[in-house]
Amino acid sequence: MLGICAGCNTARSEKWDTAKYGNPVISRTGDAILITGEEPPSGLYFRRSDLAPSKNYRLEILGDFRYGAPTLRIQRDEREFEYRAAPDGKLELDIRETKNLEVLIYSDSRFSYRARLALSECKECAGLPDVVGWKVAKYGSPTVTAIEKGLTIAGNGTPSGVYFRRSDLDKQKSYELELSGKLISGGATVRLQRDDAPFEYIAAPDGTTPIMISGIERLEVLIYSDSAFTYRTGELALRKCEQCLDGQLKLPGWNTARYGEPVASIAHDKIKISGTGRPAGLYFRRDDLDKGRTYRLRISGLRRSGSPMLRLQRRDGSLEYLSAPRGDLELYISDTTRLELLIYGETRFSYQAGLRFRECADCLTDEGLRDIIRAAIPGLNETLKVDRLAAAHKLVIWTARTVDLGESVPKFPNVVNAFPYLSASQLYDAVWKPDAGGALCGGFAIFFQKVLNLFGIDAFTIDIGFPGTFLTHVTTVLPVTTGSGTSFYIFDPTFGGTYATRDGRYVDLGSMLSQAADVHFVAEPVMRTAIIKGKSPAIARKSYRKLGLAPKCRRSKDLRGYLVCDDLAYDRRFVLKAWSPLLRRHRISPKTDLILALLRHKVISSTVPADLKTAFAATLSESTVTKSSIP
Repeated sequence: MLGICAGCNTARSEKWDTAKYGNPVISRTGDAILITGEEPPSGLYFRRSDLAPSKNYRLEILGDFRYGAPTLRIQRDEREFEYRAAPDGKLELDIRETKNLEVLIYSDSRFSYRARLALSECKECAGLPDVVGWKVAKYGSPTVTAIEKGLTIAGNGTPSGVYFRRSDLDKQKSYELELSGKLISGGATVRLQRDDAPFEYIAAPDGTTPIMISGIERLEVLIYSDSAFTYRTGELALRKCEQCLDGQLKLPGWNTARYGEPVASIAHDKIKISGTGRPAGLYFRRDDLDKGRTYRLRISGLRRSGSPMLRLQRRDGSLEYLSAPRGDLELYISDTTRLELLIYGETRFSYQAGLRFRECADCLTDEGLRDIIRAAIPGLNETLKVDRLAAAHKLVIWTARTVDLGESVPKFPNVVNAFPYLSASQLYDAVWKPDAGGALCGGFAIFFQKVLNLFGIDAFTIDIGFPGTFLTHVTTVLPVTTGSGTSFYIFDPTFGGTYATRDGRYVDLGSMLSQAADVHFVAEPVMRTAIIKGKSPAIARKSYRKLGLAPKCRRSKDLRGYLVCDDLAYDRRFVLKAWSPLLRRHRISPKTDLILALLRHKVISSTVPADLKTAFAATLSESTVTKSSIP
């Protein structure tokens, strides 16, 4: 047997001409050739001169090291030599536009190596450039062109992309997959599958993303999109990670591995990691989670220098990035069997951390939060069935009355930075319910997005206003797609309302901006809890009275130096009065609609999904929002 060549459509050929390089000892063992070089330099040439340049072939080399480290040198016609390490296992290469092929297995030192070579016509390979070490195949009908160290993949609007497959991995070894690329237009996704495990989806990186691979034999990477896109890949590198097997880096309950070459140690559950200037860090992985249980992960961090990052992957889902915490950060982990953390830096850094992981039987789950919300909003289930915008309106009122206002609360900045990665149930259970801290409009919009997701309603957030000033606002947008296209609706949890006509019809963003409808902001009174810095409830009440408010303030039992003020009437009238100096400075009338004024000035950023970017940009560009402000 010369091995299997998936997708190759003709019988394998053994028409190789061989010749010695130097004075090796050559012997056959079955259908393989044993090459032994005791008088270096030495090796063996394999040559073919019967290829048709119009056809595509797949070269398969199966290698087995006895000792030494031989090199593989390949020449196609009169082109430049290509060098790579001789494979310990299987290597597959696509050969195209070639008549003469030469493979030299050799070494400048002593070696012994057994090799089997097979060359077969491969119709599956047609039109796809080489990617060293990978089987490449089309998904759909993409346009694929070769560039230096990668491919340019373009889709015309139908689902399309490119598969990259490996089936030569050793289950006993660890590897590091380095995904790199640049998004030129549209949006692209990377889908990973390890052996027969569930698919994992991450956004195609605009830069470089490392992923640890271990305990598998097959790996499939699909770069694709369901809509029009252009993506430029870098080198798809899969390297053995020998340092990942360092037995000194042991942390009870976790599998640890190195990323790059960090200076690292683990002693008495204390983790110390330093990077010397190149990308480096440590992986921490658990594969023993029960999908039906909830766990509490606590990361206690101390930054000594640099800007280390924390990357999480759970639920076989997208990669989540945030700054490595200073102090404590707790995350609820649920609905997954696997958790991977990577603490790393791209430049010089030094970081110390402790990890604590335990089951949390009393942690609120997302299903538990759904039950709380259903009980608080009678008729919500029925409304969801008949009018999702009306349901969203009910949910935004509940959210506005649930969240707490606050800023710079001790130990809370870590949670603020991690808002996008906390579940709705954790935010409610650990932050809002116990009055443990507060947030501003950005935190409210993210929480509301998560609440909508609990009930199957998609949403995203936008940041609007005057960049570089305090006159900005983050709100939540709901996309609604029908046969005539996609419309976008603003539901704002900070002010607890949305836009509608006088007769109660919800108004989409395009109609609002173009003033095509008689629109006004519909909101119910919001009485909110605020957590503010201060020692005297009397002084706080006096300050609020100047703004026409009368909240009930008391000293916080848990947050030293902070006050908790209940029944704060936080609405647009309060904000317009509090912001009046800023509004005058930017020549905004206090009688204007604040959200619309900020929106018309600029959309600073958004989390709009890739497949909706075009429609959202079109909605903004058709209105008074200038094209230069489209995110």
